Amino acid sequence: MNQAMSKKYHKKRQARKIVFSALYASLVTGGLIDLAAIEKQVTEEAESDLDYAKELLQAYQENHAIIDEAIDACSTHKKRSGNTDVELAILKMAAAELISAKAPTRVVINEAIELTKEYGAEDGYKYINAVLDGIVKRWS
Repeated sequence: MNQAMSKKYHKKRQARKIVFSALYASLVTGGLIDLAAIEKQVTEEAESDLDYAKELLQAYQENHAIIDEAIDACSTHKKRSGNTDVELAILKMAAAELISAKAPTRVVINEAIELTKEYGAEDGYKYINAVLDGIVKRWS
């Protein structure tokens, strides 16, 4: 992978982390997503793609009812582990990215798994993988 391509993927990964953080904060506080705070965070982290983060947040906000329904439907028989707010925020971010079709399905699922390995419970990535697989099958 060349340098420019690697930098592009790094910026998108950072954008996903920002979206995950915003969704997690809104779950924990019960508040709205603060776009100004996100823009400030992105400005401080020059290696992020602000436009991509905004697109993902917009995709979530426009489709949150469908996303929440799909997550609920696809997680009923899956074993949850650890901090479910972390896992739920990652699922919401990934589902928004799947809906927006901004990245290939495999990339979205892999990125969600990597975020879960970094921030979630020890085996949380298995839950994320199973639920996202169900969502992809449901939407295809």
